[in-house]
Amino acid sequence: MWRDLTTLIITWLFYFSSIIVVRKLTKKPYQLQFLVVLHNLLLALASLWMFVGITMALKDTWSRGGLKAIYCPYSMTTDPSLFSSSIIFWLYIFYLSKFYELLDTFILIGRGKPLTFLHVWHHASVLLETWAWVYFGLTFASLGMLFNTFIHIWMYAYFGLSAMHIRVPWRKRITTMQIVQFICSFLLSIPYIYWQWRTNCGCGGIPAWMISIACNGSYLFLFVRFYTKTYTPPSS
Repeated sequence: MWRDLTTLIITWLFYFSSIIVVRKLTKKPYQLQFLVVLHNLLLALASLWMFVGITMALKDTWSRGGLKAIYCPYSMTTDPSLFSSSIIFWLYIFYLSKFYELLDTFILIGRGKPLTFLHVWHHASVLLETWAWVYFGLTFASLGMLFNTFIHIWMYAYFGLSAMHIRVPWRKRITTMQIVQFICSFLLSIPYIYWQWRTNCGCGGIPAWMISIACNGSYLFLFVRFYTKTYTPPSS
């Protein structure tokens, strides 16, 4: 369900057209405090649930076949499903969660907040990235999911608390963690590259890996630029 490319394209068309329509229909900003708190609380709890789920899947896969079973389950001598099925399941759940996260955009519009290119691009492209993980079976992307869900626990908790006017000093730290996450995504590719090409063991998922490299490269650039503009004091 929802794993075909047609669903993704239709979602993009609906997302971008809805942004235009909703912005034109929104004549004045609304507080939406209850919705903002509820939305972010749900996403924080969902992120915690997915973080625990993928942690357990990775632990089980590691115990069965070590690091190579996480990166290259299809090269294992026994049934690949023993190593990949639980990871693919949680990657699929993670992919589905990105559809719900699109609501972030329309909450911002409703509250009269500006939409940045970073926000819109990230929400749209991460759908493609996570779809590719599932479709092409890039199992080591589960390590990226582990990082992302951990950060999102704190990020959505921060947004929810901020909506309740509770000040917490997490914003800069969350942005820093996001930048570190994207840098780590390149480092995590090193074992994949080694096993895929140096040993020619056939890890699979090359199209998904290429999409991830492109997406994460763009995220790293945009988040570094956001960090510089937001947290670097202007020169006198």
